[in-house]
Amino acid sequence: MKHFYIILIFLMIFSTNYAQKATVVSGGDISNSNFSASYSIGQISQLSSVSTNGSFIQGVQQPFEMFNTPPIAVCKNFTAQLDENGSVTIMASDVDGGSSDDKEGFTLSLDIDTFSCSNIGTPVTVTLTVTDSDGASETCTSTVTVEDNVAPIANTQDITVQLDETGNATILYVEPITMVEGELDPSDPIYNRVFGNCTLSNAGSSVYYEILTFSIDQADTYTFNMPNSFPGDFYFSLYEGGFNPVNPCNNLLALNDDSSTSGGFKPKITLQLFLVPGNYELVTTTFSSFEIGTYNYSISSENGGNVYPHGALPTGLLINNGSTDNCGKVTVTASKTDFTCSEVG
Repeated sequence: MKHFYIILIFLMIFSTNYAQKATVVSGGDISNSNFSASYSIGQISQLSSVSTNGSFIQGVQQPFEMFNTPPIAVCKNFTAQLDENGSVTIMASDVDGGSSDDKEGFTLSLDIDTFSCSNIGTPVTVTLTVTDSDGASETCTSTVTVEDNVAPIANTQDITVQLDETGNATILYVEPITMVEGELDPSDPIYNRVFGNCTLSNAGSSVYYEILTFSIDQADTYTFNMPNSFPGDFYFSLYEGGFNPVNPCNNLLALNDDSSTSGGFKPKITLQLFLVPGNYELVTTTFSSFEIGTYNYSISSENGGNVYPHGALPTGLLINNGSTDNCGKVTVTASKTDFTCSEVG
């Protein structure tokens, strides 16, 4: 029995216990009955020896770093062509100039990808984002130039013109006004607006104004309608025979800001009245002083009466039958517009 115990003690003295923690990428603890340690990133190797005379513990940390290199974003400029509807949508690959990454599976995205006629003539800067499979990303910028190379559609119609008493005829005419757009700002003149039975307004003592001078071709009921507009609370004043801002009561026909129907702040005006041929001035202003803002209003009639800009030159063509373009209004011309007796038949 004594020999047995001696062998057992000998084995305990010279016994060595090895343990190694697996490689990790985040912090943690390692421990057993003889050893404990904390670590951040890396690998823990543990050596512990125990004897009757004491214990010896040794720990070795083998740190390492992991890097995710972001992709390389490379851009190129691109020219986008509008379609027949006046719009175009591009893809991220259109502005990609060879972006790359050290691993497979990166994606491309754009902050702006849709363009319209309003972008013609002003290049647009877009941002391309390259994102890899680990979420790392890089960006670059590209210039997108928008072009409209879609030809307008010309529609014509056959007509018969009547020579006048001088033996002449023309197919030119002055185009009527159906829509007016404008903006009141500090560059416009100022006057003291009137209200009610031509009383000078305290609220509108210093209002900006713009004038549409027009004539009509027949007696009819005409409607001037301004849709909801902001930020201005707009006001219509209609004059016949001239508007004088120094004496805004002279020649006043009608005024309206819809106060009777909208109750307070009302950014919509409808002025409707019967007019006979003559010259008129529609003054667009605001309810309160120094208000600014963009506006637009439509003009219509009940029985086909037309409103023409006063003194405008004829630019319309009677042979035009609704020519169109993907970016809006077209300008039409004709190889010949005036005719004489020599061309009868």
